[in-house]
Amino acid sequence: KAQNPLITMTMGMLSKHLKDTLRLNQEDIRYVPPKTIVDTNFLGPCFGVIIYDKEHQRAYAGHFPNPERGSLVLLVNKAIFGIGNPENLDVFCVGNSPMGSLEDVHNRYVQETNNERQFVVSTLEKYGFDKSKTIFRLTSRPEQYAKLKLDADSGKTEYTLFSNRSKKPLYKGSISKV
Repeated sequence: KAQNPLITMTMGMLSKHLKDTLRLNQEDIRYVPPKTIVDTNFLGPCFGVIIYDKEHQRAYAGHFPNPERGSLVLLVNKAIFGIGNPENLDVFCVGNSPMGSLEDVHNRYVQETNNERQFVVSTLEKYGFDKSKTIFRLTSRPEQYAKLKLDADSGKTEYTLFSNRSKKPLYKGSISKV
């Protein structure tokens, strides 16, 4: 049977506006092409990192339980060789809430979390990323977790900060306006 031309035209118009959403799982490192929204998924103690090429509307993104195990360096190398000069790329880092009770956090986990955060900062510096184009939104309490979405076409971000103590997000909006 022949399709109704009006239905065919409407579906074609809709498909141009629909975007794929790429949701990351732990240990994922993914290329994010134009017309895609990347979602780091929920980040408690994990790091989510998105390296974005605004000019060509593409990115690389990763979800890391521990960025020091080589996975962050792999993401950085893929971004540099796959999408461009690190000085021209925007970087968004989210997550990394300390784990354990508040007493544990103030003892054992504080040092571990600080080491991971410092590793991320020093890795980005080592590979030549511009500090003024890097945004960190790292959670500070064990009951907090976050997620970040980036629309590769527009560069718009949606950062959401949650707490185990509330059904509503503590914050939802652009990562640059937190």
